[in-house]
Amino acid sequence: MKKEKKQPCILAIKKGYNPNSSSVGSDLPAFLFFVLAAGGVGVFVANLISYFQILFSQKKVHEEIQKK
Repeated sequence: MKKEKKQPCILAIKKGYNPNSSSVGSDLPAFLFFVLAAGGVGVFVANLISYFQILFSQKKVHEEIQKK
């Protein structure tokens, strides 16, 4: 008589997100870094534009006062 080998039974099936996936682990930090860098550059450019706007408006007022 031969002994029958038992097939292993499946306990559970999970669908969707795999936290052990290497693509998730490598893409997420790069995406977060890009978003933070883009935000920082945006704030810097906005402050730079504001600074030059104030600088040029003061220059025009000063030139108008000197003309009088």
